[in-house]
Amino acid sequence: MPLIERKNMVDLNEKLSLSKQCILLNINWNSFYFSPKGEGSENLSLMELLKKNIMKLLFRAIARLLFGLNAMALWLMKNEFDA
Repeated sequence: MPLIERKNMVDLNEKLSLSKQCILLNINWNSFYFSPKGEGSENLSLMELLKKNIMKLLFRAIARLLFGLNAMALWLMKNEFDA
């Protein structure tokens, strides 16, 4: 049974405690007391900055790799290397 259906089965007005209902339904009881907190604006801006810098570094690394491969291919052709 999906988690959402099991969560809907929990009755807070039931004689059986919430923790015992959760045990029977195999649900983490913390999900009823705590809701996840979203990321703050400062964190989001830092993550965006990191993402942009990583993309720049990846682009440069790929460009260097391609340049090196092209240089190697030219050298091999110049020296008439047969594989």
